[in-house]
Amino acid sequence: MLHYATISKEELVMSKFASRKFLLAVVTAIGGAAIALSSFEGKVGAIAAIISAVVPVVTYIIIEGVVDAKAVGLATQAIEEIYEITEDDGEEEDEVQG
Repeated sequence: MLHYATISKEELVMSKFASRKFLLAVVTAIGGAAIALSSFEGKVGAIAAIISAVVPVVTYIIIEGVVDAKAVGLATQAIEEIYEITEDDGEEEDEVQG
């Protein structure tokens, strides 16, 4: 598991390109292009090529979006918890001083 706070932007980008999901999407899209250029002719070959090329890329984008949304949600939750803890500490200090 990568700790995003301790790596540079370039390392983060390279880790995304090296991910298995991304590589699988690229290989499958290349396979779809190969189908389009192969001997399959007619509507069936064109539809198979489009599906093989587009679906993995769209799926990758959706999955990465869901993962990023969950990460943002967890970060927001952590910040809210920290805020509540510090707010409670401030109220306790006021009671002790008052």
